[in-house]
Amino acid sequence: RLESREPVSMSDGLGLSELVTFALEDMIDALERFDRSVLVNIQPDVRVRGNANLMELLVSNLLGNANKYAVAGAQISITLKAQDGAFRLSVANTGSSFSPDVAGRAFELFSRGSSNSDLPGVGIGLSLVNAIAQRHGFRAEITPVAGMAEVVISGATCPDSATRRIRP
Repeated sequence: RLESREPVSMSDGLGLSELVTFALEDMIDALERFDRSVLVNIQPDVRVRGNANLMELLVSNLLGNANKYAVAGAQISITLKAQDGAFRLSVANTGSSFSPDVAGRAFELFSRGSSNSDLPGVGIGLSLVNAIAQRHGFRAEITPVAGMAEVVISGATCPDSATRRIRP
């Protein structure tokens, strides 16, 4: 449905900082259960034009992938910053990086690296992240860094909108 361009309700002033914080709170037990340390740097009051359900799915997929593909004892870092009308959301894990066979096609549907064949999944997560990002006019990219797997979402902020609460 995302690729078909069916109408999706978008709200100005969607509280991305709050949404990322809630998604992290939902996953923190799973991250710690798998011996992941978590480094969080979320700038407050980052707002975007977006669909809360889709953006929550995007963030949950990023966090889930970081946890799933991290090595034992890895650090998961979540960073959200905004400046000059744009935001940058980074989700990364240390100890591994995107292999060359994955990096070039990671956002393609059903794309999986040969070294990940023993892990559950079919390669939908990052293609869904990319489709959601594009639907919002955002950009999804993999940052090539040795010893770290990082996915970055970036786009425009809504500077003058009131933050819409995600949950009561």
